[in-house]
Amino acid sequence: MMRQLFRCGLALWLWGPVSALALEVSEIQVQSALNQLFDATIPLPTLIPEDITKVSVKIASPAMFEEFGLDQTSTLENLVFSIQYDEESRVYVKVVSTQPIREPSLALLLEFGWPRGKTFREFTVLLDPVKRLAQRPGGRTKTILSEPVVAVEKSAASVVTSET
Repeated sequence: MMRQLFRCGLALWLWGPVSALALEVSEIQVQSALNQLFDATIPLPTLIPEDITKVSVKIASPAMFEEFGLDQTSTLENLVFSIQYDEESRVYVKVVSTQPIREPSLALLLEFGWPRGKTFREFTVLLDPVKRLAQRPGGRTKTILSEPVVAVEKSAASVVTSET
């Protein structure tokens, strides 16, 4: 009995909360419009200011754009990323452009590097003021862990079902 409790406790400890395995990346918040310099923020709610040196962000590689089924446009080359925090210690990615954005929509695929691996996040941004209300939330996310997840013996936990 004690051995089973130990195994169950160990299994729960090893798996931990799912959120601990991934970097949380919130929706993009755009403060610019078509034909303006791009200005946006992406909150990173699980980070604290002391963590900003451990995280990086950049445009994903052409291979990842292909894997996600996206076209990598030359407009993306004008984007600059920096990780910052505000007066309330909320960490976010600041995204700005060096040239005005002339395309009505942007498909961004960003690579977030962090100590446990990489997270790829797709954002679709509509900059046309008429269509701005139709902006849909970002699509897909992919996480690649640099450390393998430890497997737990199947006998370590049991499932109890009851019929009603």
